[in-house]
Amino acid sequence: MGTSTVVVLVVLIIVWAIFASNTMSRKAQDRKLAEAKQASGNIGRAKWGVTDKLKGQGGIRLGFDKSGDILRFMKPRCHGLVVGKTGAGKGI
Repeated sequence: MGTSTVVVLVVLIIVWAIFASNTMSRKAQDRKLAEAKQASGNIGRAKWGVTDKLKGQGGIRLGFDKSGDILRFMKPRCHGLVVGKTGAGKGI
């Protein structure tokens, strides 16, 4: 084999490796995207915290309602959002 043949062979191997790498990463990306698009069952389960459900013992104290009763965040495995103006006592 001549030098030019070896160079062409090496270039072809490099091009093939790059193409194969991109193809494999595209397949992995497509698979992850398909998994992300599947329904998780969590959509549509959000609810407003009504006063009756926020009263009780335990949980994280959120504040007080208009009658002075303590409002508490009772569920340990969910997210909560507290909204109020600056200085309203949102910090824990």
